[in-house]
Amino acid sequence: MVIMVLDHSRDFFHYNGFSEDPTDLANSTPILFFTRWITHFCAPVFIFLSGTSIFLMRSTSVKEKSLFVFKRGLWLVLLSLTVVAFVWWFDFSMHYLALDVIWVIGICMILFAGILYLPFRVILFFGLITIAFHNLLDATNFENGKVQTLLWDLFHREGLIDINNHFSIFVVYPLMPWIGVMSLGYCLGKLYQKDFSPERRRKILFILGSVCILFFVFFRTLNNFGEPELWRQYPSTIFSFMSFINTTKYPPSLLYLLMTVGPSLIFLSLTETFLNKIVKFFIVFGRVPLFFYLIHLYFLHLVAFIATLFSYSWNETIQAQTKMSEFPSGYGFSLIIVYIVWIATVFVLYPICKWYNNFKSTHQLWWLSYI
Repeated sequence: MVIMVLDHSRDFFHYNGFSEDPTDLANSTPILFFTRWITHFCAPVFIFLSGTSIFLMRSTSVKEKSLFVFKRGLWLVLLSLTVVAFVWWFDFSMHYLALDVIWVIGICMILFAGILYLPFRVILFFGLITIAFHNLLDATNFENGKVQTLLWDLFHREGLIDINNHFSIFVVYPLMPWIGVMSLGYCLGKLYQKDFSPERRRKILFILGSVCILFFVFFRTLNNFGEPELWRQYPSTIFSFMSFINTTKYPPSLLYLLMTVGPSLIFLSLTETFLNKIVKFFIVFGRVPLFFYLIHLYFLHLVAFIATLFSYSWNETIQAQTKMSEFPSGYGFSLIIVYIVWIATVFVLYPICKWYNNFKSTHQLWWLSYI
């Protein structure tokens, strides 16, 4: 959650944060590249552990669990189409709708309400097949009309669809292969059952993570499977390495998922027994993830919006955003400022998240489980 804030701080405060790709090695620098690259771990872990949390839900029956997951998914989709959609642009007319990570988690949960009824081994097989072979669909395109194109983008391709002159939909997170990621995360929950030895769990997590990394290195070296963008040698060693780990996120390639989920499993293995003041600090955000997600976006955009007013008029700022050009031309700060904003945001929002976490712990209100 905290690493995610770094990415969004860069979006709102760095020069051309929304319009330039920091992983474009032709225009990037090592510090900018790795500022973006480290945040690649966020979405896969969010969705993967969402599946784990579904497995670990305390429910007396599959039907009860399925109903809750279905309602939770609908709620996330609603939030994505309203509260989250608005925060990116502050555009009351909603000219632009970006289907983000909250959207795809919600859609996956809606589908998972049915997947829950399948046998465990079927869910495991589905997750593995989906992730391993979805890149075979990369060459498939449907450009015969807006409906066909939109449906295909929703299924497997990042894309911007102009519905009319006043409204566009940007599919950032298509369904595939994220539904497979959630499925494998669900299967991981089996390791966290009460009768499962912690020592054995940590060993299995470490082995699984290591296997993912080895597969990533093997296939990335071959340079012909599981990743649409080939890597190449540069005169600079650091740029060659950056090219090697520069995998595709939209939609996530097989190698992107191996690169991110693998180290995350090893991290889970090595840190399970950690409990100190630093860990407790970060756990607060993990206990109220959706609440933190929503308030940090509004906080960052509001601060960025105010920052523009020091150099631009109110009308210039409003006009730039409602025309989907984000902030006025020339707006932006250095990476140093981005990192300062990131750290400041985390510390400013910590007491709010801590209060909300305490509130959830001491109040038995039905709606608290949805935020």
